[in-house]
Amino acid sequence: MTFRVLFMLFFILSFVYADEKEVDKKTSIEYNLVRCLLTALENNPVCKKMSIDKKIAAIELKASASSFEWILSGTTSYNDSNDVSSQTVGITKSFLTGTSVGVSTSISDRSGALLDKSSSFSFNLTQELLAGATIKENDLPIFRSRIRHDQSANKLEDQIRSTLFRVSSNYFQYIKNEETVIINLNALKQSKKFLETVQELKKAGKGTNLDIATAEVQVASREEALLRSQTNILNALDLLKSSMGIDMVENITIFKDISLEVILPPLDFEKAYSHALNNRSDMMNSKLNLELQNQEVSVKNSSKKPNLKFLYGLSFSEAEDNFNGVYHYSDSPEHSLSLQFSMPLLRKKKIADYLTAKLSSEKFEIELWVLSQDIKLDIKRIIREIEAGIKTIAVQNQRMKTEEIRVQSFETRFENGLIDSLEVTRAYDDLDKARIDLINSKLNLKILVAEYHVAIGSQPTIVIENEKILMEKQTEKK
Repeated sequence: MTFRVLFMLFFILSFVYADEKEVDKKTSIEYNLVRCLLTALENNPVCKKMSIDKKIAAIELKASASSFEWILSGTTSYNDSNDVSSQTVGITKSFLTGTSVGVSTSISDRSGALLDKSSSFSFNLTQELLAGATIKENDLPIFRSRIRHDQSANKLEDQIRSTLFRVSSNYFQYIKNEETVIINLNALKQSKKFLETVQELKKAGKGTNLDIATAEVQVASREEALLRSQTNILNALDLLKSSMGIDMVENITIFKDISLEVILPPLDFEKAYSHALNNRSDMMNSKLNLELQNQEVSVKNSSKKPNLKFLYGLSFSEAEDNFNGVYHYSDSPEHSLSLQFSMPLLRKKKIADYLTAKLSSEKFEIELWVLSQDIKLDIKRIIREIEAGIKTIAVQNQRMKTEEIRVQSFETRFENGLIDSLEVTRAYDDLDKARIDLINSKLNLKILVAEYHVAIGSQPTIVIENEKILMEKQTEKK
């Protein structure tokens, strides 16, 4: 189901790209989050490698049944010492039940003999009676390949999910840096305006040289913060391009007008944990490892039995004299029955293999339990952080409004000579910090929600679907 959704998305995306005009490589292309995610699915090198691994596993799965194919064999020979030539053709097949059948025919020609031509036909049946007599034993190579194939599919889905989360996280980190640049730029403009106000007040005899120096320090501090945030945004852009699988030298522009809202999932721990147990790729692969190991234990247990084979043979033969036209046939088919038995007296190696496999199975059970506890920890932590993030945003919204009122009040009080410029500068700093904290908290909440979907093993495309819904809501508001 996951990959059907992905292929549908690629199909839709192909039509979207088909309608666009061809853009020169030097021209900057604008990317919103949805386009970043779809580009990552198409270009991410790790996803490509995982996809190749899945194809290899599929090929190996098909090849794993090769030992149960019909095998055609044949020989032809000539012996010059007695002038004999012979040809033999046969076909054999093994079955999952421990049964093997074979049919062969041979023709030989000997010059100078009384009966110079002979031919024979034979049928052979072999059946394992103890060790190797069960389907579970003989199916182990196929079963192992099937498990590896399923695990490679799960790893690819997990990599897709991780890639989408990493791209989303890097995208939001870029937006956080972009918003910080805007805030720092506005703060710089405001600090310069405040410096001009202080200089005017100084000329009017209401300010001091200390007030001017304080305002100048504030301007320099804002310029430094702006430079630092501009450097951070370039680094964030490189990280985003890397996670998308885009060349570092390619010029792209990130769509900045995104919705800071978030679609909150139901924060029910029991349901989330149950969903994770059935859908997380690492959990499914751990269960498959345990299933494979239990199969190994069963096979090792069966292999402790003695080797006992039943063999049956049936054959016909005839001879011919070409010169005199004489034929000789076997009076009746020849039958043969036999039993073959073998067993190590102490069976040390087989018992050791069985005990080792059983202990390995216990290790896998422990690892599965540890993983389940780690999943619980992840889900509980993320739910708590989401709930705390929602409350934090509400508090920070009120804090920013308070800081805006505080700045206006301090500006008025400074103009009336009630406080010095240092108090106004601190008020500006507090307002800038409140704005940055609010933006960061909203974007951190979006990252936490994306991480929550990774933790519970949601469909990888849910991030794309949710972002499309938010984009449509934002367009409707405009």
